[in-house]
Amino acid sequence: MKPTDIDLLPVLGRPTLSGDGRYAAVVATRPDLATEGYISELWLAETDGSTPARLLTRGPHDAAPAFSPDGRHLAFLRPVPGGRAQLHILPMDGGEARPVTNHPIGAGQPVWSPDSKLLAHTARVPEPGRYRGAPQSEAPRRITKLRYCADGFGYTIDRPRHIFVTDPFAEDPATATTQVTEGNYDHSDVSWSPDGQLLTFTAARHEKAGDDLRNDLWVCAPDGTGLRSLTDGGLLLGCPRFSPDGATVCFAAEPLDENNNPYTSMSYGLWSIPLDGSAPARRLTDKDLHLSFASQTIHPVADGILFAADHRGEVHLILVPYDGGAPKPLITGVRQVNWYTAVDGPDGLTVAAVIASATSAGDLVGLRAGEEHVLTSFGQRLVEQTDLLPVEEFTATAPDGHQLQGWIIRPQGEGPHPVLLQIKGGPHTQWGYTLNGPAAFDEAQVYASAGYAVVLGNPRGTSGYGHDHARYIADDLARRTAPDLLALLDKALESPDLDADRV
Repeated sequence: MKPTDIDLLPVLGRPTLSGDGRYAAVVATRPDLATEGYISELWLAETDGSTPARLLTRGPHDAAPAFSPDGRHLAFLRPVPGGRAQLHILPMDGGEARPVTNHPIGAGQPVWSPDSKLLAHTARVPEPGRYRGAPQSEAPRRITKLRYCADGFGYTIDRPRHIFVTDPFAEDPATATTQVTEGNYDHSDVSWSPDGQLLTFTAARHEKAGDDLRNDLWVCAPDGTGLRSLTDGGLLLGCPRFSPDGATVCFAAEPLDENNNPYTSMSYGLWSIPLDGSAPARRLTDKDLHLSFASQTIHPVADGILFAADHRGEVHLILVPYDGGAPKPLITGVRQVNWYTAVDGPDGLTVAAVIASATSAGDLVGLRAGEEHVLTSFGQRLVEQTDLLPVEEFTATAPDGHQLQGWIIRPQGEGPHPVLLQIKGGPHTQWGYTLNGPAAFDEAQVYASAGYAVVLGNPRGTSGYGHDHARYIADDLARRTAPDLLALLDKALESPDLDADRV
């Protein structure tokens, strides 16, 4: 595997399911070395695997597909000529996609109302006079908050993200979109109540917003009336979703300290709170379960909430009961569930998931009637066109006796090979079984193909090994992590084909 083989690594995004669970759509994004850019297209598959997946749109920059619950339309993001990405809808019985929004800085992920008549989404609203012409023509910015920009995007303080609702079938496009939220606050993760009467989302609207990590859970009507918060600080939360009966809002969250700043390596767990405010938020998963960085979503269904949990380099999809009881495993094994969605259809629970492995950046898998069906074959090209090297798992022991998981990827030939110790960031993520992402095996494959034996491992502070493993480094990350990393390296160097003098 060479650096130029990156164009053999298409990456799949979050899938979407039709209301009956029969069809799944997903975006596939691949690097295009010729243009030094990316191409993203939408693919459609039947979840029972009865027919091969087929190309639905040719992009080149389509994203964020969302089936209407009645299955008649697919909403997605596509840049308009000379502009930013806007919501488009595509009739599934034939016809061309058409734009239904016109936001100056583009739109965000579409979310259908339960009756398939409206689309909720986010969009950034620039201050008057900004982001219309050359940057040097704008007035200076006075920055008074710690959080004022985002990597890869730029300033956020003068273009807050707001919630909008669009009628994609309106006769007059000029009046089709309503702005739901106001103020100089960012709003995210919008979703609908089952009866379509409420929206829920996250926002930091408190006095010290921008100077800490607190955000809160909010609800309001689709026209913006009745805005109220369900939480009151102490949490960094995301992906709120209503339970099927509409009485509870489920969400993922990490507890914050008394100043609304993070603890080191606190797990991102599953929580719920009653819509009527009759009780405070409560945690449904224990501290040993951590929502995977690869998925960053939850999904309530009739029998519980789907949750993707890190586990020793793997990511398992589990079903957590609403009463906080023992989770039920749905998708496990030496692989990672990166994205997923689900519907309760006529045939029971149907899940569409993007599943990666040590030799694949991810393929779309349908779980229907308890049977798995692989719906795409994006991972095959890399395996067929390159010589991927085997990933060998090993166990090391830290100086205090703690057991650590590691991996070695060896070059071809007898050795002894020069050695690279590859150290990940984080801290509270994990090296794992996937070929794409910030903690994946793709770079290690490139180094090993160039002649280096690569040693990777998950020292304490990483996720997937329980609360005690993660919290061990809380008061001194560097000095507590280093002995674990060196223990992993020393164990690997016991192999005679690894050269301890060339590390």
